[in-house]
Amino acid sequence: MYSSFLDKKPREISFYHKGSKVSPDEVFTILYNGLNPLINRNLETFMFNRNKERYRGMGHPTRVNDDSLQKKLTQEWKEGLPEERIIAEVVFDDSSERRYKINARSNFTPQDIIKFPNMALLIGEDDQVVLREARKYSSDLIKRLGSKRYGIRFDARATMQFEGENKSLVMPKRRVMNIPEPNLVLALEKLYFEGRIPRLTPPVAVVGSSRDKLWYLRDFLPTVLDTGIDDLSQLAAYLGTQRALGLMEGDRQLIHYVLWRDQIVNFDPDFMFLTRNSNLVRDMEISDFKEVMSEQNKKDSTTYLTAEEIDNFGRRSTQYMRELEEKGVNPSLLLNTLSPEIRLGDDIIRKIRIDLNPGGIEQKMGAFSLADRGDN
Repeated sequence: MYSSFLDKKPREISFYHKGSKVSPDEVFTILYNGLNPLINRNLETFMFNRNKERYRGMGHPTRVNDDSLQKKLTQEWKEGLPEERIIAEVVFDDSSERRYKINARSNFTPQDIIKFPNMALLIGEDDQVVLREARKYSSDLIKRLGSKRYGIRFDARATMQFEGENKSLVMPKRRVMNIPEPNLVLALEKLYFEGRIPRLTPPVAVVGSSRDKLWYLRDFLPTVLDTGIDDLSQLAAYLGTQRALGLMEGDRQLIHYVLWRDQIVNFDPDFMFLTRNSNLVRDMEISDFKEVMSEQNKKDSTTYLTAEEIDNFGRRSTQYMRELEEKGVNPSLLLNTLSPEIRLGDDIIRKIRIDLNPGGIEQKMGAFSLADRGDN
């Protein structure tokens, strides 16, 4: 049963720490600034490591044999978290109010983490809500991730279109470009509400934005590792929609997939790539899905999909993809919907925005070094 926080139609949200209003950016600074030493160390290892094995996020080790220092740095971060909790106050359309305590994410492996956590958890009396910080990451990090995954097919110059003041975007003919999460989420929301595509990401309530970040709330949803995959068509629909749009995942993990109503959606689309090369999407994405599903079957005695299902679901996703293509869903549709900047003025996006800290506060930017929250 999925949380109904968004169904209650939140209208306003305010964040407080030590009696003063704080911005979403300050929330993440307060919670995660202490991870700087740990992330700097891991990120330096990752950036200069010649190992070509692909990155799988915080679930993928950076291959450091001695992790005693990472554990020590993580413990120091936990001990340094403020005793006084950050509080979120939410007002809903019916004028009812709720208070939430905000917890940091801590379920990561110390030697794996190369970026600040993107989420904080709002804990209420009877529900939980996720506050997410979607970021544009530094070009150096994206270039490293893209090159590890796609080799010479990765187009760093095309990806940099999201860093300037471009009025329109150009997609390379046969190569691959990165789409920053803030821009992608807003584009997918627009396409969903226009009735062009099913959901690829969960519904959101947009809280605010800066030049390179987007903050939004989403329901806390069970992952497919908790629920299992009862209907293969759910997975085929997700992959088929992704393929129709020309999207590829640079950081595919089953824990990123959650069940929203009767659909599988991805709550962590922070390393997504776009291409017109349909053969590349087909070959890499189907193969990648089979790999992660087979790995999960080996880890867990519960078989989420049989070996035969794993072999066959690619064909089902192709059928779903072709149905969407016949309706005009393709990489060009997504490209034309994307904005180079994080813009919240679109009529559709305004409908999913909520008021942040009514009365207004200054948006202060946290100071971070090599550890990447997208400010570099």
